[in-house]
Parts: sequence; C-alpha cells; structure tokens
Amino acid sequence: MSEKIERSVARVVLRVPVVHPKNNQKVGNEVALTMRPGWSNLGRYAYTLPGGKIETADFAAGIAENITPDQMQSAGIRAAVRELSEELGITLSHQLLQFVLCATNESNWTTYVYAADLESKPQLLVLPESAGTLWLPESELLSGTIPLFADHGAFVVAALQLLSNT
Repeated sequence: MSEKIERSVARVVLRVPVVHPKNNQKVGNEVALTMRPGWSNLGRYAYTLPGGKIETADFAAGIAENITPDQMQSAGIRAAVRELSEELGITLSHQLLQFVLCATNESNWTTYVYAADLESKPQLLVLPESAGTLWLPESELLSGTIPLFADHGAFVVAALQLLSNT
C-alpha cells in the first residue's frame, strides 16, 4: 500500500443550525464531535471530528501507482461516509459532503477535511468506534478552549473559518 494512503485520514465537520427559540432565527451552528475510545493507543478519551483512515477499499477504481489529488479527495469522501456510519450511526449521501481543506502535519499524516450542513440534528449513537459523542457550539470550537486530539484543533479552526466565508 502506498505511504500516501497509509498515512491519510478523512475528517468531517458535521454542522446543524442553532435557532433562537423565540424568533426562530439562526444564531449559529453546532458541530458533531466524537470521543476517542479508551482502548486507543493515542489520545484516549480526547475529542475529535468524526472520521478515520482512508483505506484501499475507499478507492473506486483500485489504486494506481501515482495517485492524483482528485483520487485522494474522492477516496476521502468515501472514507468519511463510512466513518460517519461506523462512529455515529449516521448514513450520509456522498453528495452532501464538500471538500474543505487538506493539511499535512509534521509527522507526515495528511488529513482531508470535508463538511456537511444538515437541516436538523440527527441522533448520534455511541458505537464501539468511539467512547462518546456530542454536539458543541461552533463558537466554542473556534475559541480554542476545547481540548482536541493532537493537531486537530488547528485544522478544525481553519475549516470552520473557511466555511464561515462561504
């Protein structure tokens, strides 16, 4: 397997609107987070965006020797859809996900971040892939006061800032 694939993950900024109870006006968004499981070797019980490794099976036409950025983004979308199901019990159409950014950290792990804006808040299940789930106001994530796993804080903030400009 290519090192490019071996060290690539897909993460999802899954957002729902928050409306004011009196006037029904949108006042912000909430973002779904998962808690890493206790059996994980890294970041036990740390919060992160739902997602996980991009696998060979996520490539539609198999893996070529030289993988293009478009092929990686497409595989990342399939990985994101799979991981939402595995971690949250949510079935989401590929068409609802949009590519937001790609970032590589100092350990040479590449994260592909996607976003989906939902009209209403689905129930998040706690499945074996995670130790817990929650919806958190986007403003709290942007404040940097919520401890996130490893370098996730940087790309979460970057993704939310990019999304607020669209």
